[in-house]
Amino acid sequence: MVRQFADPYAFLRELVQNSVDAGATRIDVTVELAGGQTAYTRVADDGSGMTRSVLENNLCTLFASTKEGDASKVGKYGVGFVSVLAVEPDQVVVETWRAEASLVLTLQRDHSWELQTGIEQTGSGTRVTLVHSMDRDAFGRHADQVVASLRRWCRHVRVPVQVATLDQGNPSANANQRINAPFSVFSPLVVSHQDELGEYVVGCAAGSDYLDPDEHTSPAELDDRFAGFYNRGLTLYETDEERFAGLDGVRFKVASAAFAHTLSRDNVRRDAQFDRALARVRKLVRNELRRELIEQLAAAAQDVDASPKRYLALLAAAQKPPLGLRPTEMTLALTDPIDGRRAVPLEQLAWATPWTEPVVVAEQSSPLTKVLSARGRPVLWDGGGRVVELVADALRAHRLLSGVTHTRADSLFTLVAPAAQAEPGDAELCDAVRQALAVAGTPCARVIVVRTSGRPQVPASFVLEGSGPWILEVGGRAARPSRRATVALDAAHPPVQRARQVPADRVPLAAQLLARLVLVELGSPPSADENEALLRALAGEPS
Repeated sequence: MVRQFADPYAFLRELVQNSVDAGATRIDVTVELAGGQTAYTRVADDGSGMTRSVLENNLCTLFASTKEGDASKVGKYGVGFVSVLAVEPDQVVVETWRAEASLVLTLQRDHSWELQTGIEQTGSGTRVTLVHSMDRDAFGRHADQVVASLRRWCRHVRVPVQVATLDQGNPSANANQRINAPFSVFSPLVVSHQDELGEYVVGCAAGSDYLDPDEHTSPAELDDRFAGFYNRGLTLYETDEERFAGLDGVRFKVASAAFAHTLSRDNVRRDAQFDRALARVRKLVRNELRRELIEQLAAAAQDVDASPKRYLALLAAAQKPPLGLRPTEMTLALTDPIDGRRAVPLEQLAWATPWTEPVVVAEQSSPLTKVLSARGRPVLWDGGGRVVELVADALRAHRLLSGVTHTRADSLFTLVAPAAQAEPGDAELCDAVRQALAVAGTPCARVIVVRTSGRPQVPASFVLEGSGPWILEVGGRAARPSRRATVALDAAHPPVQRARQVPADRVPLAAQLLARLVLVELGSPPSADENEALLRALAGEPS
């Protein structure tokens, strides 16, 4: 029976289970090395304690249990306490006390035992101590295994469980740790539920790679198909290998007093209660989890700047089984609001994008995206460059757009706006350029210095209609200026930068060079007559 425990350190689960069943309000585990050669592993509680009859007839008798038929207790088979022998202690001492008596049971390595009266104590409780002979290196490994076993089997117990490591010869190794962890799963989206059968937590695996697991998350819980089954917080069975029909891509935990472990303690019994629990998990995925994803994704998209990682995680979950949201349910974040809304459903994004044209994306809001949004062209938020891949798949899958799926805003458009910082001679320079263009037979309404955002349209000039700011599409060719047009000089380009810095007496020459540059860029360089007219103007001669 000792060898039936696959994990020798599962004795800690059995002792904690006994403490829980005894109504303990706290459980303290101590691993202590004394004299550099004797280790004491102690589990103490403030539960109800045990009578002489329980010690003699149940604790020390295999297959006898006071919990048989009691639905409020975890243990049933009367084999739990024998697990303390799996780690081959030299001695096990059980101290238990209650109002009527204090008793001490000493169990030797050869399985013989002795029961004596103990020192009178107040209240009630039980303290089980395993004694081992081991050196400091072995003690370090033993202490680590104690903590690991408690975290594996007891982390969801609702009673506070503390473990203290004490080494009298090496105080720097002393430590105190809380074992308890929240009853949850590692997922960007978790739904909790309680019913008459028990407590459930259900989440999706998709999107988890955008999040960081906390200290309580075990490696097994990172698997896409993790499942856990518990009774009063004690682990009965956890798996990252077994598949449950209809639950691919789902991580879940179920705690139920109706669950029973197998005799070997390695699994949960597959009975009607187990089947009912799985049916409830599937229903939670179909209904509550899906509904919660729709709501939380919409909220995260509307306030994407507050938690971009969470938005990305939820968006990834919306793309994959088992949830796979429809275009009307999948909300996407925009760089800037349109009609007061920072987020829109995927279907509406497609409707607002001209047919055969790409969805416009940007990593953050900019002057360019603000103007595009103000004019009704949505710009998809794509911080970190991860959204476009997810959205492109969805657009293709639902055939909402044809042709190119997405293009970055600053690769497709140029924003042109009057320069905020004017140089002292800008007005004189711009008027001189306007006059030079008129002399060359290309009159325009005005010439201004501008700043640009996005890919530059041409090296130094733009021809624009109306009032700014202006949006230009990359690749478009500007027409020859008309009398109503504005010629814009890009302040960021070297010819314009130099022209704005020349002394006043050289402004006419700089203006003529810029005028010639404008005409060349427009594809209409000055003719011989226009060249002659420009030279006469520069020399101050009448045309």
